[in-house]
Order: sequence, then C-alpha cells, then structure tokens
Amino acid sequence: GNRVSRIKAFSPGASGDPSDFALRSYSRGMNYRGASFFLDKRCLKDGLVYTITAKIKLVDSTGNPQQCNPSITDPNHRHVCPTVVLKGDNCPDGAEVRLWNEIDLGSWDADGFNEFKATFPTSDKMGQCTEPYLIVGRDVHKVKDVVLDDVYVIGGEGAAALREDTLAPTNVPTNVPSTFPSASPTFFPTNKPTPFPTIANAVACPDPSEDPKEMPSGPVMLARSDPGYVCIIMKAIQDADGNLSKVAPVARSHDGERWTRYGGKFAESLFYSWDFDHHDIGSQITFPELSGDEKYFASSYSYSVENADVSEKDVIARFLNTATFGVTAAEIEAFKGPVTKKKCCRLDSGTDG
Repeated sequence: GNRVSRIKAFSPGASGDPSDFALRSYSRGMNYRGASFFLDKRCLKDGLVYTITAKIKLVDSTGNPQQCNPSITDPNHRHVCPTVVLKGDNCPDGAEVRLWNEIDLGSWDADGFNEFKATFPTSDKMGQCTEPYLIVGRDVHKVKDVVLDDVYVIGGEGAAALREDTLAPTNVPTNVPSTFPSASPTFFPTNKPTPFPTIANAVACPDPSEDPKEMPSGPVMLARSDPGYVCIIMKAIQDADGNLSKVAPVARSHDGERWTRYGGKFAESLFYSWDFDHHDIGSQITFPELSGDEKYFASSYSYSVENADVSEKDVIARFLNTATFGVTAAEIEAFKGPVTKKKCCRLDSGTDG
C-alpha cells in the first residue's frame, strides 16, 4: 500500500548490487504518509510479540542522500529519523502504536541503508481494526523520500505476520526463521527461506483443447506457459458434469513468462505475504487448503487472434487477462476495441482513452 504517497523502484538496494531494487516512497505530501504493509487481523491479539526489521535510506526528490538525527524523539521535529506506526482503519481508542528504532545508530549514514529494529506486543484492540497495517518510515519530513529494503515482521508464536518483498528480489538474510502453516493457517511464513525443498518436477499446464486440470493444495512447482499461451490457476467448485462455478483466478503465466499472483481481494486474502519462488524449471509456491468443495484448477488457452472464429469479446477478454490482473464482464463491455499496442500502453500506464 502507499497511504497517499507514491511508490516506485529504487536501485541499488541495500545489497549495493545494481540488479537489486528497494522500494521508494515519494510525493508523500505529509510527514505521516508513506509505504504501508497490511497485516492479518488474526495475528493481532493479546499475548503475541513481534519484531519488525528494515533497512532504510533517505533521499530528496532528485535522489541525493538526506540526513536525520537519531537522537531526536519528537515525531514532529523536522530532522526526526524514520519510525514505524502500527494502526488501522476504524480502530478502537488506544490501538495505534508508534515504534522507535531500538538500534543505537549514533549517527545516520546518509550514503547507505540504516538498520531499523523494534519489538512490539499486539492486542485484541488491534485485531478489531477494519484494516490493520504498518506505515514504515513514518514521521520523516515530507520533503524527503523514504527508501525501504528487507522489511520483515517476525514472531507471534514463532511465525511471521508479514513479509513484503520489494519490487525485485533482494538478498534475504539467512537467519530469518520460516515455518509452514497448518491446513487452516493462522500465521504466515516469509517467502524465503522456504521450509520446503525445491521440487524437482514441474507440473505442466493442460493443452487448450483439454478440460481444466485439477491441482493439489500444498507446495507445487508450476511449469511456465508456452509462448503464445496463457495458463491460469483458479479456485472453483466442479459439479458432476465437470462444469465449474464460483470461479476466482489466483495465479497466471502468459507467453512463457514467470508465474505471478492475480490481483484482487480473493487472491490477496488467499496468499497473504506468500509469493512464487522462481527457478529454471518453473515457479514454486504453496497453495493453501480451500474450504468445502472448492478446488484448484489449471486451464490454458492460446491468445492468438489469427483464427477467424474467435469473437471480438473473446479477443478482448484474452487481452485483458494478459495485460491486467483479472477481468470482469463489465470491463469487457466497456473496452472499446480494437486491441492495439497503443491501447495496451494506455492500459498499463493507467491513463484514460
């Protein structure tokens, strides 16, 4: 999330490798705005303790390093260093918590990334918030951009409540614990290291001429789609005749690209902080158990439009499925064809017309 700031990639990240990226919160407008990380309410209750760690750098709008004073503890001071605030929407009184850096930095290293660490207990009050979240790098003066890397929240009976990767993979500390949740997970692990060994064999997508293939829950290695094809993993209920209902897409691979999660509330609530671990043979992820008669299915199709029998709506649906994180019937109806490169660029940039 961004909580009314803008977010983009920043390179190099904390590792110093130009191929690694960090997350830059800019155009903040107010001191209290910044990058936010949403939390599972089930992780927030009396008696649990978590620790947040991060690496933080401050820059101005042109990328020049900026200073702050770690000895200042007034959140309204112009030169205060970044804090972390746990809050949420529609919270009861007393739920908001400000966290100061427990590491004695002495002085702020403007040219590098500075370590942040804070330990905090949670309460039932926090779990009553409509949407609890952490703002990392809050209170810094609004003219400064906050650059974040390697943000972790660990603890809570030994499991992680949050793991938010930056826009591209960065080096992950080897001492970050990870556990695998039960069939009905209460807490969720970090993406890396994974408690499961890398799976040697990848599951291929079905041919477009085949029926949807049922996929198991649990860890799985998925082969990428073939060039010119889209493969989608969805949750659905299948009747006795093989028809699917209550379909919700959760992941996709198109044109031989890596697997990615779908956007939208269902996929976010299903995976929380999990994401794909990419390998040469495919992409590995753990699919959580579903409830009732719901199952996972894989289905693929070609998005080539050379076949004259393909309807205009089908072309639009296929295009939107490859260019966005899911499409509705209303969006298909509202889309004004034809499908062109210009329209694709407009869609990706979020501009109208």
